[in-house]
Amino acid sequence: MVTTRDDLKNQLFEVRQQAGKWTIDVKETLAFQDPQRCLIRYHLTSINFGSFDVMAILRANIKGLIEEIDEVYYQRVSLLSSPERPL
Repeated sequence: MVTTRDDLKNQLFEVRQQAGKWTIDVKETLAFQDPQRCLIRYHLTSINFGSFDVMAILRANIKGLIEEIDEVYYQRVSLLSSPERPL
């Protein structure tokens, strides 16, 4: 959790160092009844950590700037080839 823009910048830099290059593929965006909030669902693929489905709820302040981000990550695994289910 961060409280300032600089803290967020530093946190993202540290994650980038650990995760390696990543790509984001936005799958859908959904509006809430509250016009200050929305949900974004995307696939994140990281060289070092693999693939994730991510659900992020963004909340903006009255000026329209993002004030809060709540994210949930689900590790994506192939059901075709896993230790429990070999090919």
